[in-house]
Amino acid sequence: MSNLTQFQKSILNNGGASYNLNNGEVNPSEGFMVSIAGHEQTFAENWQDNLQQTIATYIKEKAAIVGNKANNQPYFIGAWVDGGKLYLDVSVKVSTKKVAERIAKENNQLAYYDNKKEISIYLPTSKK
Repeated sequence: MSNLTQFQKSILNNGGASYNLNNGEVNPSEGFMVSIAGHEQTFAENWQDNLQQTIATYIKEKAAIVGNKANNQPYFIGAWVDGGKLYLDVSVKVSTKKVAERIAKENNQLAYYDNKKEISIYLPTSKK
């Protein structure tokens, strides 16, 4: 099974996945994933029917970022399902919780993902 097929099956079976276009890594078991602002796309009704094409189009659109080995960043295509919608984004894999939280705040994210524990970690909200 190709890694891209594994990525697609993980979205359907597990409600989310991460895929590194450069090295083929799917769903890392270490580190943290943080979404980079400005690359999110949401797909609503019947997204399952065209998932392969949706992923291929998104990768093509984001290839300059996620497929650029020269940028030396561990970028991934991220996907998750919430409320019946599919979300795709560009995420970066980092090794520490401290760095993940900093990048998440800088990118106005609500949360980041702990690969080892397989959980989302929500940022504390400021109380006014």
